[in-house]
Amino acid sequence: MSNKSAKHPQMTSYHARLASFDKKSWPHNKDTFIASPQALAETGFFYDPRPPSFLDRCVCFYCGVSLVGWEQTDFPRHEHLVHSPNCGFLEQPKKRQIPKFQQIYRQHFNELRQKHRETERDSQEKVGLIREIVFASLFEESSSQEP
Repeated sequence: MSNKSAKHPQMTSYHARLASFDKKSWPHNKDTFIASPQALAETGFFYDPRPPSFLDRCVCFYCGVSLVGWEQTDFPRHEHLVHSPNCGFLEQPKKRQIPKFQQIYRQHFNELRQKHRETERDSQEKVGLIREIVFASLFEESSSQEP
């Protein structure tokens, strides 16, 4: 891949792209969004917001496609391929990229699943406590009404 072909050659390195997220305020939760700064930087994106409307705007350093409106379950590589299927950065040999993508996505998926389980467990415990309180208060009411 030639840097001369890149639309934004100053963002060719992964570290430069990742640092672009640190300098500004990425509006999405880095722990719950699949499109985390690391995943976006891995797929060629750097952070380039355009307030007030495009606070989550990311641009591919290579092809120049810019994407906004990231949702919690968006996979950066998939969105990049959909909106710029001929990007030269994505066409480079995948052997090096795929394991890293899989590792990042697997890590995010596992973290989201763990948070969901913890939330579900907490909710079940709270429901159980509420149930106990309600039954106890009903029992107390019926006991106090007996002659």
